[in-house]
Amino acid sequence: MPLRISVRGTASITRAAERAVLSIKVSAQGPSQQENFAGAVAAAKKLQDIFTSQSHSDGTQAEQDAAAIERWTMSSITTHSWYDHNNKGEVSEEITHRTNLDFEVHVRDFDALGELAATLGDMEHVKIERVQWVLTKATIAAHKSELRKIAATDALQHAKDYAETFSMAVVKPFELVEDGVGGGGGDQFFGRSQLRELAAYAPHGGGSEQDVTHVVFRPEEIDMATSVTCKFL
Repeated sequence: MPLRISVRGTASITRAAERAVLSIKVSAQGPSQQENFAGAVAAAKKLQDIFTSQSHSDGTQAEQDAAAIERWTMSSITTHSWYDHNNKGEVSEEITHRTNLDFEVHVRDFDALGELAATLGDMEHVKIERVQWVLTKATIAAHKSELRKIAATDALQHAKDYAETFSMAVVKPFELVEDGVGGGGGDQFFGRSQLRELAAYAPHGGGSEQDVTHVVFRPEEIDMATSVTCKFL
């Protein structure tokens, strides 16, 4: 039986992040379900106004393409109610109500990101849960072919190295399995960490700590990677 060689080829490409994806939680909690609902809805409407304005969704296509916010989505409203427990673990007669909804905002202008975060941070019932750095679908698609070729070439070189050691003239592939592109599944690529350290800065011309207006977000680089398993004769 001829010698069979099974090897794994890998490839990786690093690119600068192109979008920041903000996951935003709107939540109001307290004894009054009506007040919670009203507070959450009021906050959501303010966010809608901000995101619509900064995405120029009502403007021309050119204005939309140049807008700080590329797109945003909002989830449906959910409500939860439960009886509280005292420090003895006993169920009280008081009910706590909570109203939640979520936004996802894709930001293309990183210079405007810090100011946007500062605005949201000052809003009642609003919390930025995380920031993820991602590539656009167009960039991912453009590099997938390159990744596959690099991984296949890497597998072939591994096979040739082994074949040379065993004095084999040539190697011929007869099976290839793509192990997957990217980390975590799917075609989305995220930065190595969800949120980098934020550096606060004062307006131009100096100023004290009280003058600090917002933070500077420093985007991550994105690692695109793939691997293949290839068998040779």
